[in-house]
Amino acid sequence: AEGSYLDGDGVIRTCQPGTYSIDSGLSTCELCPENTFNEKFGGDSVSKCLACPAMSTSAVGSDSEQVDCLCDAGLYKTYAGEDGSPECTACPAFSTSVTGSTAVTACGCEAGRYHDGSDG
Repeated sequence: AEGSYLDGDGVIRTCQPGTYSIDSGLSTCELCPENTFNEKFGGDSVSKCLACPAMSTSAVGSDSEQVDCLCDAGLYKTYAGEDGSPECTACPAFSTSVTGSTAVTACGCEAGRYHDGSDG
């Protein structure tokens, strides 16, 4: 069946998260492409590999949006989108963050700038 593969002993096995298979006769499951993820077992097509949020990236074979889809530098991940979906949000003006930041508190002043404690 789709979403599975034949192991070395000829036993049909279910594809793990982060992978998919369109043919159970194959000896391995295919890895999801970079910038996608699949959190479920038994992926039966590449369409089961869902796109990471805009302005984020992941490695091939990613199996968790939360862990593997990393927002680009200067952004941080929130779950404030429609229906609580993840999105990458820009750091406040004149601040930046490292790749993979998950909170506005990860945003720090850009080089050559400092925060004087005021709200302005």
